[in-house]
Amino acid sequence: MLRDRGTKKWTSFMMPEHLRMLKERYMNSEKVEKPILDEYEWEEVSRQIGKSLEAQVPIIFKLYKKGSIKYQGGIVDKIDPVQKRIEIINEDNCLEKVSITEIVGVEAL
Repeated sequence: MLRDRGTKKWTSFMMPEHLRMLKERYMNSEKVEKPILDEYEWEEVSRQIGKSLEAQVPIIFKLYKKGSIKYQGGIVDKIDPVQKRIEIINEDNCLEKVSITEIVGVEAL
């Protein structure tokens, strides 16, 4: 006589280590390499930052953070060359700091 499980079905079982590995693999596949700016691109970035500082014109920073590109907008309030940071005032009138080493592009609004 054949004894089966009836209507019970097999369920999949995934170990926590396996789930962590799959998650890390997915996160690594989404990462991009940091773009390297040439001299002309840095001149354009510098010009846009100076324009925002003098004329209080809003700009959008293109930032490289942890393997992805993020965008942050605002008006440049202060440039700190010693700490390599730029202080910007965002649309909520909050002061935020942007690291110069994270900047990979700037766009005017």
